Amino acid sequence: MSRQLIHLSKLINLLETFSVQEWKDFGLYVFSDFFKTSSNTQRLFDYLKPLHPKFEEAKINEHRITQKQPLLKSKITQAKAGSELLQAAEDFLSISIFESSDFERICNLLQAYHNKGLYALFEKKLFSLLEEEEKKGIEDYYSFERRYRLCSLWFHSFPARLIRNQTNDISKQAILRQQNFALHQLKTYCSMIARQQILGIPFEAPLLDWVLQTLAPFDSPNNLYVFVHIRLFHLHDTDFEKAFPIYQELKKCWVSFEDKNNLPDALIEMLVFMSTFCQYWYNKGKYDLGHEYLWWTDQKIAHNRLLENGHLDPTIFTNYITLGVICKLDKKQLSNFYNTYSNFLRADLPSSNRSFCKALYHYVNSEMELAIVAFNDALMKEDLILNAIVRRWEFMLFFEYYGKKEASMLADKLNAFEKYILRNKKEFHVLKTPFNTFIKYARKLLNTPKSEMNALKQGIEREVHFPGKDWMIGIVEKAV
Repeated sequence: MSRQLIHLSKLINLLETFSVQEWKDFGLYVFSDFFKTSSNTQRLFDYLKPLHPKFEEAKINEHRITQKQPLLKSKITQAKAGSELLQAAEDFLSISIFESSDFERICNLLQAYHNKGLYALFEKKLFSLLEEEEKKGIEDYYSFERRYRLCSLWFHSFPARLIRNQTNDISKQAILRQQNFALHQLKTYCSMIARQQILGIPFEAPLLDWVLQTLAPFDSPNNLYVFVHIRLFHLHDTDFEKAFPIYQELKKCWVSFEDKNNLPDALIEMLVFMSTFCQYWYNKGKYDLGHEYLWWTDQKIAHNRLLENGHLDPTIFTNYITLGVICKLDKKQLSNFYNTYSNFLRADLPSSNRSFCKALYHYVNSEMELAIVAFNDALMKEDLILNAIVRRWEFMLFFEYYGKKEASMLADKLNAFEKYILRNKKEFHVLKTPFNTFIKYARKLLNTPKSEMNALKQGIEREVHFPGKDWMIGIVEKAV
């Protein structure tokens, strides 16, 4: 960042993220008598107002600001106003998040009723809300928590303390707290077991039996959030024959839900886990799940769930392009995805994924020389797992392009690949085995004469699935 901008750099970095509506609302906040910002803070906002959203660097310097706002006459004055405006912006964002939650506002209103002694209003509103919550079922992550908080407001209220009989029973509050904790644990377990399958991170769930027992009464479609997450946990069973019927049940739940413009939280969160399931089992050799992964990603696109805060997760971008190539997705569809969504990768993140997908994009379009350049660019970045994936794909592309006439060069690449895995064996953990298996058979592919290709094919087929296995079998079949 230019030295001219240093005294306002933190402020500008934050303001650049404001949407048009947020910028408009922030202006109302700054000039509101209720929030009481200083005159210099308001002057600085007035100067910056027409510069949103780009805030051109040339227009944000001490002298230009002083010309437009003479009372902001020095860098020190501007820096102080900038700090105050930054604080105002942070407060504005906090208040915006608070105001977006109707439930938080209602809880504060109930507390206000109580504090002012308006007990009739307090009771009527509170019990009406509890009744509404009971009717809705467990529809999201905070359903139990909302019930618990409403019960807590009641049992700690002055009217409740006046009840001197057995109806003043706080056990319901204790039970709701247990149910709330159980649901939070279940969601955490779902994330942990998914990470175990994809990344090899150890997973333990000492409270699992208690969690499932506590939530069992809510395991029905009427309590969709619990219903879905219990199945999402069991979806990650290591036995595919047990897991796949659960996958089909959840997919049916998604397909049968008619109002896709108003998706419940359970189905929105399910999208991520279903994609993870497909990716995991595709990597285990269930090739049809590659097409399923692409289908779920297309569902995210169709229902505006692919981007997060205007950006695309680079892993999703890479997985879609990679599986699109392997599953022979229509070239036009694959190209459209690449050309559209490469623009939504964050510029401040490493470009490894972008370079790798660019290489595959050129590969699909038979632009081999451009693909080789892009592969080399992707290898320069320090993302260990992606780097290994790139090396595997690079070997596959080079083999298709050069064949055995460049066997020495291909052998050198395999040697470098093997040393790379060995050098980083701790980080690769369980993933080093499938990469080493690929390297082993890639060497045999280079050194096996045509007369022995059938035996090589049988050896590869007997192996537990490893990435590149299907490609290698295809190459061997062509050579026979």
